[in-house]
Amino acid sequence: MLKKLLFILLTISAGHVVAQDIHFTQFQMAPMNFNASQTGMFSGTARIGGIYRDQWSIFKTPSVYIDAPILNIMKKDWLGIGFTAIKDEAGAAKLNYTGAKLAVAYHHAFDKKRKTVMSIGAQYGLMGRSVNREALRFEDEILNGTGGVGGSADYGKITDAKFKEIDAGVSLRSLLSKKADMVIGVGLNHLNSPKNGQVDKGYKLPMRMIAHGQVNMDMGSKWIFSPAFLYQSIASVGEFELQGVGTYKFNPDWNFRGGLGYRLGDAAQVILGATYKDLNVGFSYDIGMSGTNSALKNVGAFEIAANYILKIAKKPKVDPVIFCPRF
Repeated sequence: MLKKLLFILLTISAGHVVAQDIHFTQFQMAPMNFNASQTGMFSGTARIGGIYRDQWSIFKTPSVYIDAPILNIMKKDWLGIGFTAIKDEAGAAKLNYTGAKLAVAYHHAFDKKRKTVMSIGAQYGLMGRSVNREALRFEDEILNGTGGVGGSADYGKITDAKFKEIDAGVSLRSLLSKKADMVIGVGLNHLNSPKNGQVDKGYKLPMRMIAHGQVNMDMGSKWIFSPAFLYQSIASVGEFELQGVGTYKFNPDWNFRGGLGYRLGDAAQVILGATYKDLNVGFSYDIGMSGTNSALKNVGAFEIAANYILKIAKKPKVDPVIFCPRF
C-alpha cells in the first residue's frame, strides 16, 4: 500500500499531462528551466528574473534565476553562466521538488555580426523531494481505526530525498532577414536519470526532452508577430503546444503584447505582457479544456513573471594626448 500511495503522490507531483516537472506556459520567461543553452543568451551585463505558477490551487511553482554573459572569446563567441532555484509543491501533503542549479553555456557565432549563433549548455543541480508526513493517511490507519499522526508503521519508511541532476541543451538563433529572426532548440533534463529516494531508494527520474522554437516577424513600424511551439516528453507521455503573440511598439521605451495559445487536449492559454526599456513583465492564464478541469470546478492556472536586464556601460579606453603649446 505504501508503494502505491507514493506512486500516486509522485505521479501527481510529476504533473498534468506530461510533467509538472517543471511546467510553465510562459517558458520564454524561465529560460534555464527548459534549456540550459539559453544561459547568457541576451545583450546586457546580467539578467535577473523570476516566475510563479499556481495550477488549480494545488500545484505552486516559484522559480528565480540570474545569468550573465561573462567572457568574450575570439571576438565573436562568448560564455554565459547562470544560477536558478525552484520549488514545486503539490497537494495538502506538500509533496515538493526543490533545489538549485548552476548553468554554463558556450555561444558560437558563425559571423562577426553574430547573425547566426549556436549555443550549447549544461546544468548541474542539487535537488530534493520531501512530503509532510503528518498530512498523510494510510490504509491500515483507516481499517484498524488507529488514526492520528504516526498511527501507521509506514510513516517511518518515508524519508526526505536528496539527489544530483544534470541537464543539457542546444539551440540555434538566427537573423533570417531584416524583418525576421528565429530561435529553435532542444533541452534534455534529468540526463543522468537520478534516483529520487524517499521509499525503497526511490525510482529513477526518466529523461525529459523539451523541443521549442519561436519566430519574430516585423509586421510594420508598430507590430511584431511571434508564433512559437513547445513539445515535451517524459517516459511515454508527451504534450504539444502552440502560441501566437502580437507585440505593439507603443514608443521606443514601451511595448505591449498579447496573444493566445493552446496545449493540445488540455488547455487554452491567454498571454499578456509589457516591456519598459529593460524591464519585461508577463502574465498568463490557462483555461482547462479537459475532464480534469471540470472535476476541479473550472479552476485554471495562472502565471506571473518578470525579468530585468542590467546594462553597465564600459568606460571607453582613450589614448592620452599631449598638447604642445605654440610659441
